[in-house]
This record gives sequence, C-alpha cells and structure tokens, in this order.
Amino acid sequence: MTTIRTTPALLATLLAALLCAPPASAAPSERHISVRAGSRRVRATLLTRHQLNQFAGDKTPLIAETTKALQRKNSKGTKRGFHGAPALGTAVVSLDPHAGIDKGLRDMLARGIFGDAQKGFMRFSTGNPNAKEVPQWVPDVRGIGIALPGGNLSATNQPAQIVARGIDFLNFFHGTFGPLGAPFRWNKLSPKTALRGLGRLLVGTQPVPDLLRTRYWGYPTVIGSDGNGGLVVARTVFTPVGRDVIGKGTLSRIANGAKTIAKNLFNPKFQSKKLSQALATSDVKFEVGVQLYRDPKSTPMTADGDKAWNVPVIPIATLTLPKQQHDAQLAQQIESKGSFGPQITHNSKTLRPGQVPNEPAGQFQTDRVSAYEVSSGARGAAPAGNIKILESLGDR
Repeated sequence: MTTIRTTPALLATLLAALLCAPPASAAPSERHISVRAGSRRVRATLLTRHQLNQFAGDKTPLIAETTKALQRKNSKGTKRGFHGAPALGTAVVSLDPHAGIDKGLRDMLARGIFGDAQKGFMRFSTGNPNAKEVPQWVPDVRGIGIALPGGNLSATNQPAQIVARGIDFLNFFHGTFGPLGAPFRWNKLSPKTALRGLGRLLVGTQPVPDLLRTRYWGYPTVIGSDGNGGLVVARTVFTPVGRDVIGKGTLSRIANGAKTIAKNLFNPKFQSKKLSQALATSDVKFEVGVQLYRDPKSTPMTADGDKAWNVPVIPIATLTLPKQQHDAQLAQQIESKGSFGPQITHNSKTLRPGQVPNEPAGQFQTDRVSAYEVSSGARGAAPAGNIKILESLGDR
C-alpha cells in the first residue's frame, strides 16, 4: 500500500491551484450603461442574445401544437394566427425624436426605429374579435399600432400584450372546461398556469372612456445595441400630452367607467365619434418614452410582457396626430390594403433591414416585425410600402 505524505508545501500548492483556477462555467459579467434623464442618471443592464433566448417563448407542447392548428386555420394568404383586432380609428401621425436626450442613448436609438423623424399611420383598436365595434363602456383591451418606415410600434392600455399570444386564452379555457366544454375541470391546469390565464383575462376589465387620454404600454423589445454585442432592451410608454390621464387608480376607473356607462349605454360608436371630434379640432400629442431593463426584480422580463416595470420613464420622442378629418373612410381604405393590429402575431420569416435572424419570435424583434404586419401588399417587401399607401390616400 502506497502512502502519500502531505507536507505544508504540498498543501500550499494545492490551495493556490484551487484559488487561482477559473470556475468550470463562469457566468459572464453583466455590462451596464448609465443614461442621463433630466437631472438624474438611470442605470440599465445590457443583455446578450443568449439571455434574450432564455426569456422568450413558452415551449410547452400544447401551446406549440395549438398554435400550428390556428395558423393552418387562418393561413389564407398569410401565416398570421389569432384575430386582427378591429379598428376603432386610423390616423396619420408623425414621430419626432427629441434632440436633447443622452448622447449614448441617442446613438443607440439612431440604429433603430427612433433614429429619424418619420411619418406613418396610427391605429386604435379594440380587443373584441367578434364585432367591429361594441358599446364602449364594455370593459376591454384598447390598443394602438403605429406603422412607420423604420419599423412598427404597438402598445395596449395595460402593461401587457394581452392577446399578443392569444393562444393563452384557448389553453386557459380548454384546460379549465375540458375539450367538450364540461365545467369544473380545473385539474388539467396547474395552479400557476390557471392563475396566469385568469390574470390575463381580468387585466382587460378596465373601461377606457377616452382613447386620447389613456396611457399605453408596449412590451419589452430590443431598441438598440452598444455595437459590441450588448443589446438595450426597453419597454415603450405612450403618455398623452396636455391631457389628464384617465384611470390612474381604482376610484378613478370606477368613476369614469360609471359616467361612460350612464352616458353611452347603447352607443357602439362613442369612441370613434369622440376620436373624430378631437382630431378635427386640434393636434393631439403623445410623449414617447422608454423604460430600460435593469434587473429581474424591478423590470421582470416575461415573454408576454405582462408585468409592470418599476423604473423611470425616459422621454425620447413626440408622437403627433395632426389636425385631420378622421372618418370611417380612411380607416376602411387602410384596412382594405391589409390589416395590422397591436395584439396579433404571425410567423413570417421575411426579415426587414436591421432585423437579426434567430431572435425569439414575437417578443424581442429589433423592429417588431412579428408584432403585426401593416400592408398585405407590402408583406415581404420593403417597409417603404407603408408610405406608398399613405401617399395613395392623399393629404388627409
């Protein structure tokens, strides 16, 4: 039997080797940027594409299989699944980036959608898929979709993309009531999944009395890069300018909801009419800001974007709806050219300039191609197709 004699020198050598050896799987160090927002500094964390892939998508077989079934059912000329949210109104808009934002942030934004002043469309929509318009006091999700040459933006009146992955609704009801509609079959869903589905249903129960006095939230997406592989992930926020925001608290929601119900109980055209009246009298503006990703606790990253972010909003641009004659005809002409909605996704493999292949579909695309498609005529073509539609409609 061989005996190994340990000496102080040998122990010292082994200890030094253990201390100096790198760990087997060293986690990459986080990279941060500091952005000036007014008189304060906002810290943001840069993410890699590998980290984004970890955040994206729900890979359960049920969702994957049902998504394919919906796509086959809705595959007439397009790979879109889910419903295209019906329009409440469509307007010509312009996006003008601020000149005084932080230089580092401005340089990153210049590589993406907020680089230049642009002109395009803005579409207000309802989340109700069954009717063109419903009485506007009905609690529902309201959304905006903005089509620009440099890319598309979308948001809803809740910090969530309620129907961006509308398959969750189908899975929730299927798991709750069973394939034959029998009630009380909760055992098909785990408690976590059931609560998640129920929460996504309840989040759309806030009445929206005024489309132009509502704050809208986008979902987390890549807005720029530092040029060294670090991606800036942010959530876009649209805040009305010069108009009090409705629905800041529970009491406000109840009061405004009750007033709207009493005044327009059976008027399905209420919001469209109100939108037309506002645009016919003056310009309407929204302050466009971003919330930068910081950490999993204060800025929870979910594929659905259904968690609020507790970080400051940094103003970066102004969205202007100029005074215009807004009517149903304009919306119908744009609808006839194609349909776009802030709450739908599709599986188009066509990449626009600046879009990076193999990014998680639907949630973190650089220019949000997977959020919605604007023109069926321009589908698969250059984004300039959107402007051709605008020119064909004349100066409205």
